[in-house]
Amino acid sequence: MEQKNTNKMDKEPIRGLIYGASGTGKTTVAATMPSPGFVDTDKGMLSLKGKDIPYFDISQDVPVMRWLNINKAVDTFAKDPTIKTIVLDSLTTASECAMTSVQVTNKTFGKAATLQDWGHQIAKLKELIFKLIALPKHIIVIAHEKYDKDELSGRVWCGPLVTGKLAQQLGIYFDEMYRAEVTAGKIQEFKLLMRATSVFTAKSRLAGKNHNGNYYPANFKEIIK
Repeated sequence: MEQKNTNKMDKEPIRGLIYGASGTGKTTVAATMPSPGFVDTDKGMLSLKGKDIPYFDISQDVPVMRWLNINKAVDTFAKDPTIKTIVLDSLTTASECAMTSVQVTNKTFGKAATLQDWGHQIAKLKELIFKLIALPKHIIVIAHEKYDKDELSGRVWCGPLVTGKLAQQLGIYFDEMYRAEVTAGKIQEFKLLMRATSVFTAKSRLAGKNHNGNYYPANFKEIIK
């Protein structure tokens, strides 16, 4: 156990989650973090072509090995002093990899997931999240988005696309949670919603430090300057 001081909190690493629809710039904005290394499960690195960013392409691995290789990639970046930020792209696909690993172990692979499978999958995902946020590095986790509707009240809300109840718990583990958005039109503007609305989940402990309003620019160099 280590005693800390609130006067030095600016030096604490960023623990962030960015979710949003495809094409809203999630991967690109994550790449603006200091010295990033990507664990790519989505085969989504094309937008960073020519940027000289190290990454592991987990999407090309045999499906039953992907969960193991996600963890190996995180461990490799954790030991690399040149990597200041670890980016998991994405938690949504990583959750599918976790389920495959669980079902192979439980001998239910190829069948409908059981309640036990779902429970073990969530346990694996939490273990990975705990491993990431315990590291002395910046952590950015990317996720796709999902809309839900309460049939009784008619309320609609949107948040990260992750298995079951885990999606509702992610705010516990991440200080920063943004929804990536892009404006329509000839000139596209990419931005990050950082305050929650009646529909979208978002939060920021950096809000008020350098920025006002509900959005950050889609560039971490501007957010954490």
